[in-house]
Amino acid sequence: MSLRNLCLFGSCFNTPSLVPGAVSHTSPASLCSGPSLYCPPRAASTDDQRKILKEYIDAVVTKKDILGGFCNHVTDDPPYIQHDPDMQPYGKRPTMEFLLNIPAYTDMNLTVLRFGIDDNLGWVHIVGCESPEPGSCVQAADIYRFEGTCIMEHWAVIQREKTNKVNELSMW
Repeated sequence: MSLRNLCLFGSCFNTPSLVPGAVSHTSPASLCSGPSLYCPPRAASTDDQRKILKEYIDAVVTKKDILGGFCNHVTDDPPYIQHDPDMQPYGKRPTMEFLLNIPAYTDMNLTVLRFGIDDNLGWVHIVGCESPEPGSCVQAADIYRFEGTCIMEHWAVIQREKTNKVNELSMW
C-alpha cells in the first residue's frame, strides 16, 4: 500500500492507495468481524431493498460507521465495483480504507435529503458542509446497484456549492 495526495470536498490529504502489484496486509475479513447480514445476495423485494438501503445510509452517512455499513451491506464476492475515479475500481476494502482515512468525511456535517430505489438501483441525495461558511458545502447523488439483498456497485456525482451563483435554484 502507498500514500497519494487526494482532494475531496475541497480538502487535500494523503490517503492509502493500492497500486498495481502492491500487496495489502488488510483483507476485508480482517476489517469485518462476523458474517455479513445481506451478502452473499439473497432474493429481495423492492420494499426489502428500500429497508436495506436505508440501513446502509443510516450506518455510512448518518452514523459514519463505515465498517458496519460496508461489512453488512456490500459484496465481497464477486468484488464490489466502484466507479469513483479517485478510488480503486474493485473490492470493498479499498473503498473502506479510503473513507476511513479522510478527515473531511468524519468531520463533515452530512444531511440526507432523499433516497429511493427501483429496479435494483438505489440512490441517495446528500448535502455535506465542512462549516457554516458560504461555499463550504457539496451535494452528492450516490447510485447503488443491488443484487437481491446485497450492494454490488456504486457511482457518485458530486457538486461543490458556488458562492457567486447566478441561479439560486442551482443546488438545493
